[in-house]
Amino acid sequence: MGLEKTNTILNALAPGEIVNLSNVNNSLKEVFTGLIHKKQNDRILYITATDYLAQKKAAALEKVLQEEVLYFPMESIHDYFSDVHSQEISQQRLSVIEKILSGSRQVIVVGVEALLKKSMPLEKFRELTFTLVNEETWDPLDLVARFFALGYEGVYQVEARGQYAHRGGIIDVFPPTETQAYRIEFFGDTIESIRCFDPETQLSTKAMDFIRIPPGREIILETAERQKALNLIRKRYDGIPEYAGLLERIIEDQGAHDETLFSFIKSDASFIDYLGNYICIWDEPPRIKESQALFQQKIHKDFETLISEYFMFPEEKNKFYTLSKIEKAMEAQAHLKLHMFTSRGKKGVSLDMKSKDNDSFLGQLPLFIEFIQDQLKKNAIINLRARDEVGLKKLKGLIVEADIHRFTTASMPGIQLSIGELGSGFELQEDGIVCVNQSEIIKESLAGRRRRRKKGRKIDSFTQLNQGDFVVHDTHGIGVYRGIEQLKIDNTIKDLLVIEYANDARFYCPVDQMEAIQVYVGTGEKKPKINQLGTNDWNKSKARVKAAVEDMADELIALYAKRRALVGYAFGPDSSWQSEFEEEFPYVETNDQLQAVEEIKADMETARPMDRLLCGDVGYGKTEVALRAVFKAVMEGKQVVFLVPTTILAQQHFQTAVDRFKKYPISVGLLSRFKTKTEQEKALKDLASGQMDLIIGTHRLLSKDVVFKDLGLLVVDEEQRFGVRHKERIKQLKENVDVLTLSATPIPRTLHMSMVGVRDMSVIDEPPAGRRPVMTYVMEYSPAIIKDAIERELGRQGQVFFVHNRIHDIFEISRKLQKLVPEARIVVAHGRMTGPELENIMVDFLKEEYDILVTTTIIESGLDIKNANTLIIDNGDHMGLSQLYQLRGRVGRSDVQGYAYVTHKPKVLTEISQKRLKAIKDFTAFGSGFKIALRDLEIRGAGNILGAAQSGNLATIGYELYCRILEDAVQRRMGEEQGLIPSELIINLDVSSYIPENYISNEELKYDIYKKLSYVKTQTDYEELEDELLDRFGEIPDGVYNLMALAMIKHLGRSLGMTEIRERGHSVLFTFDGSKEVPIPEAELMKKLFDRYNIKFNAGKGDQLRWRILLKHEKDQNFLMELGKFLKMLIPQKN
Repeated sequence: MGLEKTNTILNALAPGEIVNLSNVNNSLKEVFTGLIHKKQNDRILYITATDYLAQKKAAALEKVLQEEVLYFPMESIHDYFSDVHSQEISQQRLSVIEKILSGSRQVIVVGVEALLKKSMPLEKFRELTFTLVNEETWDPLDLVARFFALGYEGVYQVEARGQYAHRGGIIDVFPPTETQAYRIEFFGDTIESIRCFDPETQLSTKAMDFIRIPPGREIILETAERQKALNLIRKRYDGIPEYAGLLERIIEDQGAHDETLFSFIKSDASFIDYLGNYICIWDEPPRIKESQALFQQKIHKDFETLISEYFMFPEEKNKFYTLSKIEKAMEAQAHLKLHMFTSRGKKGVSLDMKSKDNDSFLGQLPLFIEFIQDQLKKNAIINLRARDEVGLKKLKGLIVEADIHRFTTASMPGIQLSIGELGSGFELQEDGIVCVNQSEIIKESLAGRRRRRKKGRKIDSFTQLNQGDFVVHDTHGIGVYRGIEQLKIDNTIKDLLVIEYANDARFYCPVDQMEAIQVYVGTGEKKPKINQLGTNDWNKSKARVKAAVEDMADELIALYAKRRALVGYAFGPDSSWQSEFEEEFPYVETNDQLQAVEEIKADMETARPMDRLLCGDVGYGKTEVALRAVFKAVMEGKQVVFLVPTTILAQQHFQTAVDRFKKYPISVGLLSRFKTKTEQEKALKDLASGQMDLIIGTHRLLSKDVVFKDLGLLVVDEEQRFGVRHKERIKQLKENVDVLTLSATPIPRTLHMSMVGVRDMSVIDEPPAGRRPVMTYVMEYSPAIIKDAIERELGRQGQVFFVHNRIHDIFEISRKLQKLVPEARIVVAHGRMTGPELENIMVDFLKEEYDILVTTTIIESGLDIKNANTLIIDNGDHMGLSQLYQLRGRVGRSDVQGYAYVTHKPKVLTEISQKRLKAIKDFTAFGSGFKIALRDLEIRGAGNILGAAQSGNLATIGYELYCRILEDAVQRRMGEEQGLIPSELIINLDVSSYIPENYISNEELKYDIYKKLSYVKTQTDYEELEDELLDRFGEIPDGVYNLMALAMIKHLGRSLGMTEIRERGHSVLFTFDGSKEVPIPEAELMKKLFDRYNIKFNAGKGDQLRWRILLKHEKDQNFLMELGKFLKMLIPQKN
């Protein structure tokens, strides 16, 4: 693009003018956008034909501009009809609006359909946005009311965007447009401080002078506007029976139906009103026109259906403008219309860019240097685009090495070096301009391209507890948690945890002993047996489990030791081909993947046979990690077996392996029932002769007729899905070869830690880059909406999972769907079908021979069908959260937007279903419901790893206690130094120790703080908890300080071997465990202690020893501090 042409384009881009460019390839479109953004002073509105293309283009432009590019997504139509839906898209739209209004100059990329929706007037949005400043006066209750009016959700603890929480003089809020939440602390009616805080830890991170608070939704009506709209609706539709349900829902919660009410208010505002002055770039105008016409047609049809079913009022069909109306509103702006092919615009300047794509120079450096030299002879401007600074230096080095030094920074002949790769290079022959990307010249090394790990939601300890949950007490067993009660004796107040046991017996547990209590987490839906107080049943159960765990630990250690003693094959370091193979992976690996690869290779390079377990959800990149191990083995002449439980998985892995290894001399075979007898015989012959390097297959590979010439690596996918006989054969195969086992069920980190030293594990819990969150809707089952959801998916050439978990009427459901969507090709699959029957159906669905798979929950694990991106769950209120979590994981597995519809029957819900539905609603917001789902799923993973017998033991005593017993058994057998097992210690001191209601009123939060108190062992722990309480809840009351001091005293007392600390008058009695050595201080310190505390010794019961000290005190805290000092003095000092 010569200077003359560039200037022509830039000068012609004046308000109200149009510039048409033809023969512009995709990368040149990005260059033009970058150039205009640099030279002109306005923001840019970049319009594409669809929302999907907008997302892609935004990602491409980000690489070029290295500045803010905003993608404005299309809002889903189904948001209006669900009880609750995931908020990611709404929040992203609000975030874009907020950034536009802040006045910065961005490129906003939008699919044409997102431009057509009516919006709240700009002035109104501005009025609703407000700022909070330090030292400003606000009534906290008025501020809370303001948040509520702006569409924020009130919760007890802020965890997600669009929420607020009020605790005394502290208000937390998480604006939908921000990446961090804010904590506002008041002194009376004055804002004393504003701080950012991390919703994950709930701790403040930095102070702020002021914050902006935008509306929580795009459309917010005032009370008067709502009333006016409601009066109009009543006037038109009151008394019409079909509209009664819709009217009732709106009246019940008017604020939640602002979208509906807005249709009855006159407004002609749209998104473009928010932009001010801008330059509009149209990417393929004919395609945009065609796409929006289809969208309008579809939306009109959808709305007509929904109106006929009384889900909408007729007035709501006017939610979208026509494109011509939007174009008219944009007439005053400058327009650049980009065409990939030859096209002449009816108005404005038209130029033909005559761009052409470059050939690739990948791996052909001499050819690239020759090309550069030819272009320099022609006096061309050569623009070489690097990925980053490192790439820039690398490119310059290559050019200089070839003795070429014609570098330039101006728009003149020579070599320009710049950062920011385009989608692909191009050449403008007429203008003498060439553009080449770094990745088109030299292979990209991904090793340095690790993504920054996003904070996961991995749950290390299951601390959340609600009334009615099952709990485990170390001494008394499994009971039901009934909450926290306060007990007042004379002037002393204490908090007690109430646990209900069999026959309505209640146990009151002092909070200083709560480390003896854990949330009960079993292995399935089955309820645990509640124990009876005063019987020996619990101790028997515990002893039985302990014995079984001891046996398992012995077995594990013996197996581990046996494998370590074996001598296998030690692979050498990576070859150059290995590096090349890994660099060809087209995606950026996650940190977890890279870590797993390093661990596996380190195992393979030792002489002892590898036995490693690789855990991670389906689609998290386990196969790629395994293929790198396969490649390493084959490069040294070893054969590899890749064993999978189903034919369909074998087919998928085979296809992946063939694609990845196609450039290398690696022979890949498949052995499954889909292969003919002749094909199977040839594969077996090639294996025996060593002509086949990698064989992928089902249990057919475990047959006696399968013989290998030199087996070096065995990869087993989902071993727990093989039968006992097959597992025995796998054991035989494992002898002396490296083994990598893959599991798609995540496992709890605590179990992982308990098994360190007896099981080598690698865990991938980081999703791949580019995944879009699945849009989740919870709604009443409506044929109209289901029909619409299916048609939308089929309209984008996708497929649908329809989950109905009852076999007896699944074919009836399929017939109803066929009537609803006659053009769809539907197939049914359920668990009572034979294996081959099911696999045939799945393979056909994978080959896209069907559009809808009506199925039971058998699809919840193992399937990877990237083209199926809509999931409809019938009677979702009858399913467990972990099931829903896994089902939802079947869609949205690529960069295509996934949708999940969790439906329930209209109206009548049982109390249990209502509770479950509430949990599902939480689950869409990635709050506590999400945590529970993940918890249940991880426990299922724990069951898979431990095996059926141990799963039963885990269910008997609960997960956390099981892990403690396992860890203890393993450590003792590994000869690790065991810390002194602390004695059980009872504290009886007449001090008030409780959390007042006016400090923390929510029981779940109280429990959480009590759990944290039980971990206070050192001065550092004490200070960290003190900082957290001050930060989250404000000034700490005496009762809470006493709890913290008691936690320290308890830890010190236990480490000294004490079993009781009891107050008696002005004295404190310390009882020591007679079976342990009593610490006796040195003579000099002993004398000090005698003088200060008047120590007395006497014998307790049996062989117990008692010390008595004199402590005169006036105040609780001073008394406890003095007691703490005394105990610290007794602790032996380490040299």
